[in-house]
Amino acid sequence: MAKLLIAERNAVVVDAAHYLFDLGRGDHGTEEDPKTFTDLSDADRLTLVTDHQKQVIVDAANTYVSNRDQTVAREAAEDTKHTL
Repeated sequence: MAKLLIAERNAVVVDAAHYLFDLGRGDHGTEEDPKTFTDLSDADRLTLVTDHQKQVIVDAANTYVSNRDQTVAREAAEDTKHTL
């Protein structure tokens, strides 16, 4: 059972890496010596996925901070509206 779960998880990671590679992420080599997905090592594939995960986490955190700060600024502006 555990081996099956590991195999399924690995298949998901490989598919995710392949998707990211197809989007242009990772090492595609050079024009003279291009790399295909099959040329990537397991470590290269895992790096593609973990780098993407890190970026998603950072983007989510930055979005939260931006939204929070906008809410605070909006509430402060409501308290200090201009009048004539």
